[in-house]
Amino acid sequence: MACVGSLWQEREDARTDDVSLLVEGLERKAVELEAQLRRRSEEENAALKRRMESYHIRWLQYEIRIKSLEEAFHEQMAALQLAQDAARRAEETAAYDHRESSEHHVDAPEDPPVRLWHGRDRMVVGARRSAVSRLGAEFRRQSHTLERGAEALVAEEPAAAAPSGGCPSSSAADDLKKLKAQFRAWTKDYKARLRRTKAELGSRDARRQGSCWI
Repeated sequence: MACVGSLWQEREDARTDDVSLLVEGLERKAVELEAQLRRRSEEENAALKRRMESYHIRWLQYEIRIKSLEEAFHEQMAALQLAQDAARRAEETAAYDHRESSEHHVDAPEDPPVRLWHGRDRMVVGARRSAVSRLGAEFRRQSHTLERGAEALVAEEPAAAAPSGGCPSSSAADDLKKLKAQFRAWTKDYKARLRRTKAELGSRDARRQGSCWI
């Protein structure tokens, strides 16, 4: 009976060991699976973060292009307005010269009015055209600079990720923030300068209109 009891105990111990090994194997596989899921989640988050950075960079590029197109449109409208003003002044001058010539043949006045701004009209138009052209050229130059900076960030985006496929370096995000801040600061300064230029040109027109005749 003692031999039978001993044999049964050995079998129970062996069965217990097998169960323990099975449980340990399952626990180990569960830990490995959890680690794989964690790595996959980190990789997906890193990929999503890189994609968001790419969207922000492209948004900045599109904003720069839209601003450039908008400014080019305003510049063309200003040039068209200048051309119309110059044509109107030329017509007024021709009509005045024709009327003055006709009146001179009929009855020449003792003190005919003197046209002071006949030659300065072209100077005023030239000054306005030059100011608008300078601002437009500066806008295009700065827009190209910012756009090249954004394109460089896009080109460096794949290299910003860690070699192991983990989270990307923060340098790309920092560069993007700096580029956005630079763009906002320059846009604010440019708008202020544009307002000052328009105000100066408006004051010149007011002085010219008030001093056309004596």
